[in-house]
Amino acid sequence: MQTAILNMAHQVALEYQPETVLTFRPFIDYLRKRKAETNCHKSHFFSFVVEQFEKYPELLQPIEVEKVKGHAELMQLIYSMLSPIVEDEEVHRWALCLPLRPVVFYSTNAYARLVTDIATGNLKKSIVTKSAEQIKNNQLEFIFSLILEKCYGITSVFNRDIVHSLDDEETGLTKYFKLSLDTRFVEIQATQSLPELKIEELHSGTHDSKEVLSHLEKKLPLSMFRIEGFGMMTVTDVTPEYSIGNIKDLILKGSSYEEEKYYSNVINSLKTLVGSNDIEFGLLPLMQVNDKLVFDDGTCLNSKLIDVARENGVAETAYMTLANSYFKNPRPIFFREITKEDEARQGYLKMLKDSDVIAYALAPVYFNNSLTGVLEIYSKKKNVLNESLLAKLDPVMPMLSQMLKNSIDEFSDSIDHVIKEKFTSVQPSVQWKFNEVAWHYIMDRHKQNGKPEMEEIVFDKVYPLYGAVDIRNSTVERNASLQKDLVVQFNVLLDTLKQLKQESGFGLLDEKIFLSRKWLEKIQNPSGFNEEVKLNDFLDNDIIPFLVQFRDGNPAYSSIM
Repeated sequence: MQTAILNMAHQVALEYQPETVLTFRPFIDYLRKRKAETNCHKSHFFSFVVEQFEKYPELLQPIEVEKVKGHAELMQLIYSMLSPIVEDEEVHRWALCLPLRPVVFYSTNAYARLVTDIATGNLKKSIVTKSAEQIKNNQLEFIFSLILEKCYGITSVFNRDIVHSLDDEETGLTKYFKLSLDTRFVEIQATQSLPELKIEELHSGTHDSKEVLSHLEKKLPLSMFRIEGFGMMTVTDVTPEYSIGNIKDLILKGSSYEEEKYYSNVINSLKTLVGSNDIEFGLLPLMQVNDKLVFDDGTCLNSKLIDVARENGVAETAYMTLANSYFKNPRPIFFREITKEDEARQGYLKMLKDSDVIAYALAPVYFNNSLTGVLEIYSKKKNVLNESLLAKLDPVMPMLSQMLKNSIDEFSDSIDHVIKEKFTSVQPSVQWKFNEVAWHYIMDRHKQNGKPEMEEIVFDKVYPLYGAVDIRNSTVERNASLQKDLVVQFNVLLDTLKQLKQESGFGLLDEKIFLSRKWLEKIQNPSGFNEEVKLNDFLDNDIIPFLVQFRDGNPAYSSIM
């Protein structure tokens, strides 16, 4: 155990701080109360601890933090009482700190190793690199959340979860740790009469914690409070959950990232999830036109296999060979180390081995039970890729399936956009032919610098039963009319949402108004709009269900809708 004093936020001090007093009296009062309420076995133990502390009455009074070093045995007794008896202090990250202040005065070895440099004993740089404003806000949120809970009985105004990031010295990857603070032995006393506080003052509907903090600082100045006792910190590794959350956020905000940065961030999160910087990943979507596999070089930029095949001038051949064999019978494939025999059986493995890839694995990815593509996992180092590492990827597979599904949808949207731009309305019976021609046009557009020519659509041995006159520019006029209609509809939608927000004050309406404005901007884009599928999904699965549920739950506003 460690008795070194560690100030976790020494460079930040609140302008107006509450009076903070370190004392073990609340802890002893708690034990005395529990001793009277519990069975004889626990009662004996509680009595023993109380007796040990009563030998040092200065601990039950306000005490300077530096003087606690002389009572390491009693601190060990607190640890033994408040932690599971089987916990290993070399693994368990636990510490005692000043009440509501990030000053640690007693900790396990595991906690000390996590936050300090072994050689110097100083805090690691990544601990103190948070901005002063962010640290200040974290402190204020925590202090006010406890004041509201203990003085007013109001909970859940602020999120008490604090997550810190640390650079792992072994892997070079970022790891995430959740800090939980136990405040059972913290007492808050007001030095003057508490003003009346209504819950409505804390829920303005804006979801802006800074506004709430500013209001509380004016109404409840911290200088009017005295805080006594001590806090207990427990630090938990939440890297897997945080990595999965990062990937989920990236997928939801994918359109706001450049494609290269988007995939780079996803792959970095996957590395963090498996805990190794020596593992690389690739994603290979399953592209089809008229239910036939096609190769789109633009969507295969993040595949190691295609990258290597491209260097050998056989990118399309490699993809089609793998796709035609693998996608017919998708299954996990794992080569812990690519051998000569493996190279002889699978030609693509030789190309990978020549590119210094030692281990290679493929995992099929499904969306709603339909195959959407494959995840590549590979390494250029021996004895790095193994089965247990692959198992860590299971929680994130649904999100990767959504990524690949988004790529497939964008591919399909690009074909639909070409058809709508170049042709009139297409009958379902001949849709396949137009899909084919549109796909050829897209491929030619990638290969040629200028504008490619649209190939002529001809149906051999097909004869019309009657003739019809086509209207010139009908597709252009149709698209323009559709755009105008959508603009009118979204203006009506925005007016409705704004009126509902004004009348009800419901906070979630701000988000719906923001999203609707974004869609209106896309619809009004002079370069054209080609996201009808996503737009319909937004209307059918987001806006309409929300309005229906809002109307059913709030009949008073039905006249607005």
